Amino acid sequence: MRELSIFIDESGDIGDCSTFYLVALVFHDQSEDLRGGVEKYVRSLSDSGLDAVPFHFAPVMRGHDQYEAMTLDTRKSYFSHFRIFAERAPYHYHVLCYEKSQFPSVYKLAERIEKNLEEFINSRLEFFQSFDHVKIYYDNGQQIVKHAIHQAIRNCLSKHAAIYRNARPNDYHLFQIADYVCGIELAALRYERRSDNPTDHRFFGDKRSFTRNYLRRIREKNL
Repeated sequence: MRELSIFIDESGDIGDCSTFYLVALVFHDQSEDLRGGVEKYVRSLSDSGLDAVPFHFAPVMRGHDQYEAMTLDTRKSYFSHFRIFAERAPYHYHVLCYEKSQFPSVYKLAERIEKNLEEFINSRLEFFQSFDHVKIYYDNGQQIVKHAIHQAIRNCLSKHAAIYRNARPNDYHLFQIADYVCGIELAALRYERRSDNPTDHRFFGDKRSFTRNYLRRIREKNL
């Protein structure tokens, strides 16, 4: 019996605090071993004298939350270790990107998310139907994403194919990977629009360096 796990995260908000809204979906065939990679990642942190704290993309770059008292070099080390793990782990991903100014209301944005999710699932229908069970993991952070996910799954797959589980990102490394790919794709938008900032440069360098060393490597896992 084949099982597919889908971990979902978003970047941005439905208010006026962000320019873009991104939804990241990370797909993991549960027959592929993830535990070995997690153990290597945790061991690499320990060997570097770092605690195995859950990875959070924006806070580690900005020095917020659990990274607040850490030096820039320490935060870069955390980022580097997770980046290696994320590039080697067995999964694929897909990210939906939206510029919020193009939508007159949050309801129009929700409609577009649902439509694009359905289009994506239908374009990969053979892949999804090759699994006996599809399990959705989401922390219910944004109601519009929750609704779009449920509707797209119901419309494109069997109602009985998906098991919806509320989950905390701290409990799953694949949630943290969803956060990572969302962060990388958002950074790609900033570089593309020439709105990259000093924090981007401290972690990634210029656009050429970011594309070669970060974006291309993670997009090898794009579904």
